[in-house]
Amino acid sequence: MSYTILVHKDKVLDHIHKLENTRKHEDTIQILADNPYPGSGIGDKKQLSDKFTEIDNQKLFRIRSGQHRAIYSIDEGSKTIFVFDFFKKKSGKYGVY
Repeated sequence: MSYTILVHKDKVLDHIHKLENTRKHEDTIQILADNPYPGSGIGDKKQLSDKFTEIDNQKLFRIRSGQHRAIYSIDEGSKTIFVFDFFKKKSGKYGVY
């Protein structure tokens, strides 16, 4: 079953549209619709460490797109993925996540 993807306009779409490889990053996020879980499907997906995975009782995940990372959560009840951050990885940490 395919998931619906909701993307935060200010943090994700506006940032992606400023980059040279806009289509590549959009395609990477679209991969999540078929299977958003790590270890399945295509794409470099990972569940973030347990110490910072809960926001509104949702586990947090990331998918890699070149030097950039998209942070997302999955709502199984509504089959929805919410992509709420997209950034260039600068260090080995994900900030406050």
